[in-house]
Amino acid sequence: MGEHPWRPVGVRALAVSLITAVLVACGGGGGGGGGGSSSSFNTAEFQANYALGKVNALTAYNNNGTGAGVTVAVVDTGIDQNHTEFSGRISGSSASVVGGTVQDTNGHGTQVAGQIAANRNSTGMHGIAFSATILAIKAGTSTTFLDNDIAAAIDLARTNNARVINLSLGGTGGVNATLQTALQNAVNASIIIVASSGNSFSAQSEFPARLANCTGGGGVCNGFNAQGRMIAVGAVDSNNAEASFNSRADDTATAYLVAPGVSVLTTQLGGGTTTVSGTSFSSPLVAGAVAIILQRFPTLTTVQAVNLLFTSATDLGAAGTDTIFGRGLLNLQGAFNAQGLSSLPTGSTNTGSSVPVGDSQVKLGSAFGNALASHAFLGAVIALDGFQRPYLLDLRGRVEGSSPDLGLRGFLAVPSTRTVTTTAPGGLQFSAQVGETPANDLLRERAYRFGADGRQNPERDEKVEAVWLSAPLGERAQMAFASNHAPAAIMSDVLGLSAREGAPGSEFWFAPQLSLLDRGDGIAAYGWLGANWRFGFGVMSSERDELTGTGGGSLSQVAVGYRAWPNAELGLAYGQVVEPDSMFRSNSSGAFGSIGGADSRFATFSLDLTLDAKTSLQSSWSEVRMAPEPGTTGYLSNWGDVRANSFALGLTRRDAWRAGDRLSLTLGQPLRVTDAKADATLPVAADALGHIYYETRRIDVVPTGREIDLQVAYQIPLADRLNLSSFATIAREPGHDPAASVGFATGVRVNLKF
Repeated sequence: MGEHPWRPVGVRALAVSLITAVLVACGGGGGGGGGGSSSSFNTAEFQANYALGKVNALTAYNNNGTGAGVTVAVVDTGIDQNHTEFSGRISGSSASVVGGTVQDTNGHGTQVAGQIAANRNSTGMHGIAFSATILAIKAGTSTTFLDNDIAAAIDLARTNNARVINLSLGGTGGVNATLQTALQNAVNASIIIVASSGNSFSAQSEFPARLANCTGGGGVCNGFNAQGRMIAVGAVDSNNAEASFNSRADDTATAYLVAPGVSVLTTQLGGGTTTVSGTSFSSPLVAGAVAIILQRFPTLTTVQAVNLLFTSATDLGAAGTDTIFGRGLLNLQGAFNAQGLSSLPTGSTNTGSSVPVGDSQVKLGSAFGNALASHAFLGAVIALDGFQRPYLLDLRGRVEGSSPDLGLRGFLAVPSTRTVTTTAPGGLQFSAQVGETPANDLLRERAYRFGADGRQNPERDEKVEAVWLSAPLGERAQMAFASNHAPAAIMSDVLGLSAREGAPGSEFWFAPQLSLLDRGDGIAAYGWLGANWRFGFGVMSSERDELTGTGGGSLSQVAVGYRAWPNAELGLAYGQVVEPDSMFRSNSSGAFGSIGGADSRFATFSLDLTLDAKTSLQSSWSEVRMAPEPGTTGYLSNWGDVRANSFALGLTRRDAWRAGDRLSLTLGQPLRVTDAKADATLPVAADALGHIYYETRRIDVVPTGREIDLQVAYQIPLADRLNLSSFATIAREPGHDPAASVGFATGVRVNLKF
């Protein structure tokens, strides 16, 4: 292919405008005005060129994005070396490849360069990357350029460390082999090429912009591979409407952006400013934006920098990538915003090991309340977006507390609609809870199906969900075996909680260890030794809930009671709960590490008073010490021993309104952590080279609130084997969270026994 004449993709201004601006407010310095507040940059000089506002450049400036230290090559007609807007902005390596000096005699190159890096000096206008360096390379002296001259200019840019090359020129006949080789060598060297789409108002971009999304195929690409380092740029006006002269995206749409290119203000040959139109002047806006991205996010690859501008662009026209506006309008605010906040660093650099944010969570059991959610230290940690850029994230949003029980778990724990009970000679008693269960129930493996005649019937979906077998153990004692029963059901008689029957959830106030396991299997023995001593012993195990990762483990329980007076009983209970994968039903994952489990010891002191034949008073205080097991290392580690407590006071009245009913009033505090400490090792800072810095603090994991519950429960027999149970609970600071609204729960249930 022979040489082709190339023309600057610009429209010469018809008028000259000289503007003098006064700096409204002074911000922090550095890099030609980096840093500072939005008012520091939203000056008359900034507002003089509406294009800067349309692409949200203020966000970049307010985040120290100025292009400082990045060299942008402008392959054009040269530059006005005497223009005050370029003082300190022109590289000493600037040169001409067509003879003579780099001094502009046409004006087009000066206009293009102004859009990129005109100084922020309180006069006229400033470029989008006002601290970038311009490597001006003259490749022509008029409105046409030759392929070989452009190629020579690109080669010069590559060998003089340009990181971005702006080509505000275009033609329709393709590129010759020399120019294609120069373009290929540039992108191979990780240089980003930004090229204007053309002013021919055609369906396709002109060359070389049309090559922007080539990946080495045939056709117009002719083997050229842009390697994701090339951007074609079209023009829109101040209303984001397509410019009347714009050459569209068409088959280059996936690598095509638009930027303001109608009546934009820029520098002019001889000094001052001028208003111009053309894709020649939308292209340098994108080139300058690339310089800002490379400067502000130095760990990005050039491919990532280009992709960032594509993915953050403001969508125009048809939804998504289209053949007119391509990927959309350049949007620096979008580029500076986190793109796909995706991971928490666990390594020493932003490209090192990390864990998805969505996989990192702490689920605290209700005993911990709002403990971690109240820690400011977790409020600003380093997270990485989809481009491995560091952003601050409030990690407290990844801490999930448990809802307070308020009696609902015990009330809803009945798994079936019918209880079948039989009593054999000698006091042996058998009961089974039978009912319909969904086909996907995790307990189906325990199921036995029964027909009306008691034989297995595969056509019915009734099955035994829980079994209770008890037998006398002497005259005043019992031994029981339970399968798939709640801990409270297995341990109620062991702990002497039978007076609390009909008050759902109150067993968790009187015996908080029962709240840490789910339904399971167990053996219990309980009764009286002589006239004054009550004893109880039980063991049970529960399987881990696969959905929550909690509820599994074992409970060993012993209890003794002494009837000190005819109407008073003192009690002492000791329980040990082993949780293999949680602490007080808490677990963690991802960057937090995983909790290794815990061994908790519960000591409960109780006093029960019989006020009269129908009325009794129950009180208890539980102290707990938990020894956490080492888990995997992560943001939370090195847990110390945990202390907690609970207390309760209950009043029960039998035959309150009619024979056989029971009225209960309970005031209690559920299990609450009073002392817990852990090491929090969090990423708190990152530098420009991508190093991640961590800080370790010993933090308290204790709630700042205290839940106090008041419950009223009523149970009444409606008929033989038919009972009605109801309750209402109100909670102050539910979940031990002082910010939580008052909690309330209520329920009514009918039980039928056969």
